[in-house]
Amino acid sequence: MCIVFFFKQKTAYEMLRSLVGSEMCIRDRRNGDLELTLTEYGGSVLSVRFPDSRGVLEELTLNVGHRRVPDQHAYAEQNQMYMGPIAGRFANRIGGARFELDGEVYELHPNNGANTLHGGSVGFDKQMWGYEMVSDESRVGVKFTLESEDGQEGYPGNLHVSCSYLVGPDNTLHMKYTGVADKATPCSLTNHAYWNLSGDFKTPIYSHQIRLPSQFYLPVDNESIPTGEIEPVDNTPFDLRQQRLLSRDFLARTPLG
Repeated sequence: MCIVFFFKQKTAYEMLRSLVGSEMCIRDRRNGDLELTLTEYGGSVLSVRFPDSRGVLEELTLNVGHRRVPDQHAYAEQNQMYMGPIAGRFANRIGGARFELDGEVYELHPNNGANTLHGGSVGFDKQMWGYEMVSDESRVGVKFTLESEDGQEGYPGNLHVSCSYLVGPDNTLHMKYTGVADKATPCSLTNHAYWNLSGDFKTPIYSHQIRLPSQFYLPVDNESIPTGEIEPVDNTPFDLRQQRLLSRDFLARTPLG
């Protein structure tokens, strides 16, 4: 089922339904022209579009969804780079597909060589999320929810997670994550969208600029596994506290991982 929300004013909205695909398209016409398309499979961002200077909506992501794959199985097959979904229960890699917590060793499902990546073989990106429409005084959107059972992919504890995608004033997109468990467990959630803000991929990202207020970073080994150290960003390519151009030279000098 395709659910399309066109929010026209503060307390009223129009819901259109069809049987084409399985996605939700959100455009908040109170505050701007940003258009966000989501699907409950993986709680994924399929598309983010914004009008250019002529008013033509252009794509800002590289996500698989805008290519119109027929179903979630084909989507999963084409989405080996995790373009757009929620990564979890634990985003990034866990070395050796195992960890120790409170004196107990937990064995996970390896899906990245000997390691576990983005939650395992059937991570949150490959599950069907529940969803509901949400809004507040200035934003509208969708809240996705998922129940991850104790032992799923080897992780301990029942975990209830939610992710809200909200379109707000001045064409802003907000993502809010929560997780509540009944037992100590690792939990690291993120959206794994790929972005190109030039519009319909007109140019590479080398003219993009980035700023991150982070003061520290996690060094990784040759398999992109965090070493356990926490290092300051000073005098490293990861010092992005001031706006920086993502030039070819800068990206070539930045370690992967």
